[in-house]
Amino acid sequence: MSFPRNPLPCKLITGLIYSPLADIDGILHGIADKLGIIETRSERFSFDQTDYYTEEMGKGLERMFVVHNGLCRRSFLVDGKLISYELEKEHSRGGRRSVNIDPGIVSLENFVLATFKNYYHRIYLGNGVYGEVTLYYMKGKFREFPWTYPDYRDERVKDFFLSVRESLYQHTIGKGMRYGNEYDGFR
Repeated sequence: MSFPRNPLPCKLITGLIYSPLADIDGILHGIADKLGIIETRSERFSFDQTDYYTEEMGKGLERMFVVHNGLCRRSFLVDGKLISYELEKEHSRGGRRSVNIDPGIVSLENFVLATFKNYYHRIYLGNGVYGEVTLYYMKGKFREFPWTYPDYRDERVKDFFLSVRESLYQHTIGKGMRYGNEYDGFR
């Protein structure tokens, strides 16, 4: 028989797609201030897999991921999305965003992305926020689903998430943690 228990904590990752005109240093400062100190960041990638944001944000968009220090509860994803939305509004010009900010969580099992958009493969988490399992971990690597966005299919992105997962493993299982209720030092 199973019984209720808290899952292991995860790592909060914030994905950014931003315009060349965006104040990226100011954006990163705001993200660190409101979502947590930035532990590490990915390389910058050209965001050229789709033109979805071109009309609003212009051409020459870049993509970057930042990992926040420490561990977080999975339920923080809802707050993270609402905070990210406010940061996007702060950095908008003339009603147009200069940055798209999407938080997600890396667990030992998967990567879950927060979104305001409902669809058949997303689960409602609360306060207008849905969770999408975007990548899953199996046999030593992250793998995609048919609905996984093209930029998350990029091997560089999956390798970066794999390094985040390894850090998470070392901070949980590597220290003997088995359930999330064994440690309360995360948001």
